Amino acid sequence: MPDNHTRQIVNKAWSFAHLLRDDGLSYMAYTEQITFLLFLKMAHQRTQPPWNRAPVVPDGLDWPSLLARDGEELETHYRRILTELPKQGRMLGEIFKKARQEIQNPATLKRLIVDLIDPEDWMSMHADVKGDIYEGLLAKSAQESPKGAGQYFTPRTCKGSARTSHLSGRESTAWPATPATASRWCSPTRRSARRAASGS
Repeated sequence: MPDNHTRQIVNKAWSFAHLLRDDGLSYMAYTEQITFLLFLKMAHQRTQPPWNRAPVVPDGLDWPSLLARDGEELETHYRRILTELPKQGRMLGEIFKKARQEIQNPATLKRLIVDLIDPEDWMSMHADVKGDIYEGLLAKSAQESPKGAGQYFTPRTCKGSARTSHLSGRESTAWPATPATASRWCSPTRRSARRAASGS
């Protein structure tokens, strides 16, 4: 059973999904945008204590660069990020392959960044929280367009993979650019997770 904090995050994610749906953005497109933003946020978190990993996202195309912008400048910069990161190659390029800026309202994009993604400690969060968010969104995508969502819609598998897959800094080019990719790659190692939980 999800706890209250999990339900709050899932409900918040859903509220944005409905808001963007009213703006004409499909649930699948929203899920993809969440993937990109969540990856950038978690990639930045990996560079902070207690993980202290080397950055994989180039400076100026990272999460802090999004937080520092507003309005049309934010929309333009986000589009630039989605254009430049596919050129990086390897796993980073695979995750952002054919990425497009689908959120046309800069104010909505800013709210998504500062209200949904940025406040949460996604790295320390149980994988089931991210799984619950993605499962709900992907289920909506399947209802909206079963054929279009079929390439992504394996929610139980995604949740299990996110829970059990941990990387130690190595890249893999075999993963598709799906929501599970970002969550799996950005998960801390078991050792780091235990260290973070114990505060040591």
